[in-house]
Amino acid sequence: MKRFLFFFIICISTSTIGLAQTTVYHPFPDSNAFWQVRHWNVFTSATLDQTRYGLKGDTVISGKTYHQVFSLFDSTLTNPRSTYYAAIREENKRVYGVISDSVEHLLYDFNISVGDTERYDYLYTNGGPSTFYRVLTSIDSVLLGDGKYRKRFNLSSNSQASFDIVIEGLGSTLGHAIFEPIIDFMCTCEDVYEVSCIKEYDTALYLNNPLCNQCFCSFLTSVNDYKKQNTFQIYPNPTSDQFYIEANTTDKLTVDLFDMKGRRVLNAIVSDKSNINVTTLPNGIYTLTIKSADRVTNQKLVIVR
Repeated sequence: MKRFLFFFIICISTSTIGLAQTTVYHPFPDSNAFWQVRHWNVFTSATLDQTRYGLKGDTVISGKTYHQVFSLFDSTLTNPRSTYYAAIREENKRVYGVISDSVEHLLYDFNISVGDTERYDYLYTNGGPSTFYRVLTSIDSVLLGDGKYRKRFNLSSNSQASFDIVIEGLGSTLGHAIFEPIIDFMCTCEDVYEVSCIKEYDTALYLNNPLCNQCFCSFLTSVNDYKKQNTFQIYPNPTSDQFYIEANTTDKLTVDLFDMKGRRVLNAIVSDKSNINVTTLPNGIYTLTIKSADRVTNQKLVIVR
């Protein structure tokens, strides 16, 4: 009887702690936060590339203060080759984002209740900006890497939008991390994007990394470290006029760009640290294929002006 009573008390205490943690609102971080997105092939399960975002400094847009989001060159916030990608801000439990221009878009509204409909303005689709909707079907909690619980929002899909799973203060765990609500890369029946890690300071709060049991499998801290990796770096992405390719090879690179209908719209032979002009191409989402002597990589390139 005493053992049963002890076990019952422990269960009640644990449930009470979890409930208490989820009744406290967790805002988005304003610095030292990282998101990693894994891009992989659904048929081979091979990882094609990984994108890392990080918060670094603030900026003012249209009189409002935002936290700057950088597309990271390595696993640090200090590498000068990291490039500015977007800006986010939070107000009244709503998170807003600006990617390519001064137009602000709602990313998350953590005031919604079960049954509410969430409206999204997709900026990057194969058909141009569009409006889609998701319905909040349930709210539960999830235990994070810091030993604390947070609210988890489960949003249903419809004929136009995929489902989403969002963690309070961290954003989407699917697709393109915090920017998933306004980025819609249509299914190509082979490419999958998912969040493999969300990290604050030295703590991996969310971890779904099939490549290793930590947030970043390799901690790149310098250009020399990068050159030891068999990777291509593409930046900026999105772009408005040109993008750069950096690779750790002296081989000539074959670059092909395909539109969403599969038509090749650009072909070039380049070397490491080359820039490619795309001013003649219309806004949209393209598939970028880069071939070297021993590797082929594919990723999405967004052109927006």
